[in-house]
Amino acid sequence: FVLRNKFLMSKKSRNEKMSDYVIRLTALSHDLKSAGAEVKDPDFILTLVNGTHDEFGAYVSAVCGKKKVDEIVKADIISQLIKEDD
Repeated sequence: FVLRNKFLMSKKSRNEKMSDYVIRLTALSHDLKSAGAEVKDPDFILTLVNGTHDEFGAYVSAVCGKKKVDEIVKADIISQLIKEDD
């Protein structure tokens, strides 16, 4: 419960690089998998997007548009957010 909550409530701080935030989320998802609670790509994407909303809200809205979360490729959104952060 604690790990899952920590993952779901993760937020990128303003001074944190997007790549570091992704690394942190990935490590938490590996910890959850080790504990028997695998994080599916849609949940990872939603946590990633929700954790960056203040800083990247307009960009995320433009990239994701009206797509369903199942239509978004995890690797694509990660690389686009990292590129936007540079």
